[in-house]
Amino acid sequence: MKRGPFALGAVAIALLGVGFYLQIGQNERNLERAAAIAAGPPDVVEFDQYDAGRDMTGQREVVVRGQPVLENAYRLIFSES
Repeated sequence: MKRGPFALGAVAIALLGVGFYLQIGQNERNLERAAAIAAGPPDVVEFDQYDAGRDMTGQREVVVRGQPVLENAYRLIFSES
């Protein structure tokens, strides 16, 4: 009895299993994204009060508000040496 068809069948079953596993993972990520979109954007946090553990959502989103300090501005000049 030849083992060729059995080996091909085993490989096909393994590929189907891996494909099924990957599809289940993608479906879960799509559900998480849909829930994040339905929940709306996260609350605005001041830049100096930002805490990743507290302010970041499950999708690693954060809205940070900051204001530039123009007194510290300087001109950056590129010169080849």
